[in-house]
Amino acid sequence: MLQEFVDGLESHGLHFTQPINEIEHSCCEALALNVIDFDRVKTVFTKEQGHSPKSADVLYLDVTNHRIVFIEMKSLLMVDDLQDALATTLDQLGDVPSGRKKSKSYYKALQQQIKETFRVQFEGDKKVIDSVFLLLELAAFVEVSQTCFKYLLQQCEWFFVFLVDAKQAQINQFYNAIPSTQVGQPNPSGGALLHYYKIGSVPIVNETGFQHYFLS
Repeated sequence: MLQEFVDGLESHGLHFTQPINEIEHSCCEALALNVIDFDRVKTVFTKEQGHSPKSADVLYLDVTNHRIVFIEMKSLLMVDDLQDALATTLDQLGDVPSGRKKSKSYYKALQQQIKETFRVQFEGDKKVIDSVFLLLELAAFVEVSQTCFKYLLQQCEWFFVFLVDAKQAQINQFYNAIPSTQVGQPNPSGGALLHYYKIGSVPIVNETGFQHYFLS
């Protein structure tokens, strides 16, 4: 049934595919999974509509497993900036954490800085919502059947993933410090999960983690 949506994109000239490691500003080196350039789809589709949603870079449609995966590729080079922001916050609190047990204010400051980084710099909340609505707009535009539209909404699994150009140690640099009941926690891929207010959990993985999470 997901194939009906793919066929609709193709028939309307909106099915722009290429290996993910060849997408502009890709965070992948070895992974050559064929994906849809969702940025290009958005550009062509919204050209006449006068609006440009903050949607994901890439769309992976797993027809066999009925999965819709939005992929946003980001650099984690901003980790150093996050460290500086955290250090400033802690200095303002007068709380310099020891190498042993960190205080509650440390965790609170860390949690807030991570939330702000992903919400503001990565625009996470808006990208999740805009990606979902853009895909549904596309489904209506290519005139999928009512059965297919219902299938997309009720039977497909929807995912949003931050795919980052970082080693696993960098990804875990901050998340390992946070109790599992707070913002970040490990996931089976070895990455971290970011909890978005009312949105849910979003995996943060590198290309190895992505393969483990979705392709193994």
